[in-house]
Amino acid sequence: MKAGLGLPIIGIIIMATGSGCDLHTKRKVVIDQHTFNVPEKYLLRDSLPWIPGSKLTSLSFVANPDAPIYERNIVTVESSSVSCHPATPPTSNMLSAACLGSKDSIDLTVLRKVFPHEGITFEWEYQSDGSVRPPITVASCSSINDGRDGLCTSIVSWKGLICAVRFRDSKIKHLPELWSKAAGLLEAWENHANTK
Repeated sequence: MKAGLGLPIIGIIIMATGSGCDLHTKRKVVIDQHTFNVPEKYLLRDSLPWIPGSKLTSLSFVANPDAPIYERNIVTVESSSVSCHPATPPTSNMLSAACLGSKDSIDLTVLRKVFPHEGITFEWEYQSDGSVRPPITVASCSSINDGRDGLCTSIVSWKGLICAVRFRDSKIKHLPELWSKAAGLLEAWENHANTK
């Protein structure tokens, strides 16, 4: 009788450990000289090959996975060796500034919305209109929902890696917090990897 009870219990244990639903499960991601232990709940499912020890040139994650889907912020982290040599030159100075690792303080308190392409109103940029000259583009956007909202991307440098944060246009005033959140997560995941 004990043997009969043991088989179902063993089956349940195998299913539980193989399901990958444990909230504490982490994936090791190595980009250049950086090693991150990323909790699975943050990962985009199609962003990682499930090969142990695989070396990657990018990582995509959701900075706020518990938020409603339409409010989630996607962050992509890439090796500068890939991002900084695109097949076509960038149309704004945002990627160029990130690739240079520019440490200039960017004033985000005064942002100017500009339409860089004449006659095109479904694409726009936000530029820092503070002390930096010429103005630096801090986000590029395109319209969604018949122009009632937009999706934006902001590109920055983080410890030699290139980070792109995607968010709704309606959240542009929260850009400093979005940058800070992404950097804080990367810092925590990298520190965790280094203390193991």
